[in-house]
Amino acid sequence: MPLADVIPSSSSSSSSSSSSSPTESSPGPGPGLGPVAPPPPPPPPPPPPASPSPRSTFLSPFPFLTDREVFLLDRVVHQEGFLQKLVLGPSFCASYRQRLVFHLLSSHAVVADGYLAYALSMGDACDRSASYRYAASALGTLRSLKVTDQLDSTACLMLGYQLLHFVMTVGGPELLHVCNQTLNLLKPHFLSAGKILRGAYAGFLTSIVLTEAAECLMKTRLPTIRMDHPALHSHVDACMGLCSGLLVHLHTVAVLSHALRQARRPARGDVDDGHDGHADGHDGYALSRRLDDLERRVRGWKPVIADDFCDTYTSAEVVHMLCQVQIIQATLLLIIHRLRFPFGTERATASALATTILAHIDMAFRKTGRTPTCSDLPLLAAGLELHSDPGRFQELLPYSTIGNWSDVFTRRISRFSALICRARRRMPGVYWYDFGDIIPSST
Repeated sequence: MPLADVIPSSSSSSSSSSSSSPTESSPGPGPGLGPVAPPPPPPPPPPPPASPSPRSTFLSPFPFLTDREVFLLDRVVHQEGFLQKLVLGPSFCASYRQRLVFHLLSSHAVVADGYLAYALSMGDACDRSASYRYAASALGTLRSLKVTDQLDSTACLMLGYQLLHFVMTVGGPELLHVCNQTLNLLKPHFLSAGKILRGAYAGFLTSIVLTEAAECLMKTRLPTIRMDHPALHSHVDACMGLCSGLLVHLHTVAVLSHALRQARRPARGDVDDGHDGHADGHDGYALSRRLDDLERRVRGWKPVIADDFCDTYTSAEVVHMLCQVQIIQATLLLIIHRLRFPFGTERATASALATTILAHIDMAFRKTGRTPTCSDLPLLAAGLELHSDPGRFQELLPYSTIGNWSDVFTRRISRFSALICRARRRMPGVYWYDFGDIIPSST
């Protein structure tokens, strides 16, 4: 602190100073100190520290990357706005980012090509072309991967997750293959790898399991993993919110759909075979009983909601999670209904369920400006029920969660709708499990 601020000068000294010689200057602030110089100006504030570039931090193990690749990879891993495309909302971004960065550093030999494939697929046309090279290498890694411990399991999970989103962005038919490959590697370790089911890892896993189940339902295939872990029932998931406990029922309905197709007479042949297409006899009765039991379980399911739920998550996240509860449960009931009765029959129940799905999606969209994650299968199921004209179905596509960032996915869903609507016009008695005969495996 300047001395002039703490030792006041005499009031008379200022009036006599003009007649005093320099050697007789009036007393200053203290004996022998002389006149007090004004305090020096404060030093300028130091410049803010430069933000470390991604290349100098978490991407230092990858000196071979171009600046463009560094930018895109940093965006996929770090930018919250980008991460929010894949999760329910901002409350889940930090834990997702931690897992992404951890595995990029600890398991980069396994996951790096998958990360780069997805990162570049979200760039321009030139980036997308380059992404195929990384995707081919990542797929080769996935096929040859040996999963022996917990780190291997989670690294495999992260690689499969990135490849899954790469395919959603640029392709389509390979979705089921990527899910099958990843989940088959995880399956032997599934029950022992308990940490996969906790925290952010559960969100990565449920994304893959849900995608595989949806693909199996559209192509009448068998899913890989039945997720009935006790931790799921109270887990709030970054992908499925409060609905992780419904994954076991989604698995069961896919298994029953496949069984009904196998039990159909004749065992092989086109849908238009002169038969009503439904299983009968002993197998048909047993499957019908299993459908009844499944329907009771789905109707009786209730989410586990903690007392501090509304205080823990943002209002938009709460709206989205409560919407998911309604639409995923209604979608399961609608699919069960269409496994029992062909399209065009028993319409009252089906229309009520489809209308419920669309009403809840529309309400969530109006309140938050976004469609909840995991809405694409409900949207497709409701659209197929209410709109037999593919042109009308197009009106629902702006609500597609994945379609908002993947034009390829939107076109693929439109293709599914067109194929099913055409089959329904061409032949009577199309059940949900007939989709496996209607939708080519290459679609």
